[in-house]
Amino acid sequence: MLSNIKGQPDSEILFHWVHDQIERGGDAMTAIEAVIATVLGLKERKTTALNFTLCDGERVYALNLPLKRFDYYTLAWKGLPAGGVFVGSVPIDDALRWTHLRKGELPAACLCPKVESRFLC
Repeated sequence: MLSNIKGQPDSEILFHWVHDQIERGGDAMTAIEAVIATVLGLKERKTTALNFTLCDGERVYALNLPLKRFDYYTLAWKGLPAGGVFVGSVPIDDALRWTHLRKGELPAACLCPKVESRFLC
């Protein structure tokens, strides 16, 4: 799967790496945890943050893992009235129901808004 990558952005590589782990029979949360642990274990990494979202059709996963500039790389989520969640780098309205992800937090929100979190570091 990783040999099918067309571009070179680190986000594309990360996505394909997680997708490859899921295709090998893992669930999304376990795949994300394994890939992030490997990235964090690299001795020569120039990564400033690992922030992303992923949807597997049933759940939305969002990771906020700044490694530098902790006030710059942020993610927040909000449950939607009709179900589901919205994830963004900043809240897009003035409502007070936004939840900011903490460093290393990987919540998985069901498309019906039940949220489970794990911390990766």
